[in-house]
Amino acid sequence: MTASLSDAGSPVGFLDAGQALTRAGLLVATPVTARESVYREPGLRFSPSSEGLKQMALYRDAPGLTKGVPRFCYGHGVLNKVTRWEDFEPVDGRKSMRVYFTYSVPDAAEWARRSDVQKAFPVVAADMSGTFEPHVIVSLIDGQWKVVNR
Repeated sequence: MTASLSDAGSPVGFLDAGQALTRAGLLVATPVTARESVYREPGLRFSPSSEGLKQMALYRDAPGLTKGVPRFCYGHGVLNKVTRWEDFEPVDGRKSMRVYFTYSVPDAAEWARRSDVQKAFPVVAADMSGTFEPHVIVSLIDGQWKVVNR
């Protein structure tokens, strides 16, 4: 991925995030000229480092996605507690609920604990906080509640 140097401080640019991951050792930054850049201005091309390649996993979390998207894996979430259940419209005719919960990432990679990475990736900061409260939709299937929206 290439980022323009003018992206510094931009919440929609990748420069700050790329530099944070470079400082964490997951990416390598290579300068590019305006001619080489898709932005037609000087920038940096980011590519995975050897350590970054070890930390990558393929995720197939979008409907219809067959190949998977490479993402950095920074740990495994462990359920802390279910905070509430709400009725949800039936899924495929089955009783369904929305379940809210909190979790922690006890085996978090050291790089995910870095403040610069958490600043560049607010979702990582939320995951590390242990107070983030996501939800899943579960349906009653064969007498058991099963997650249906993952």
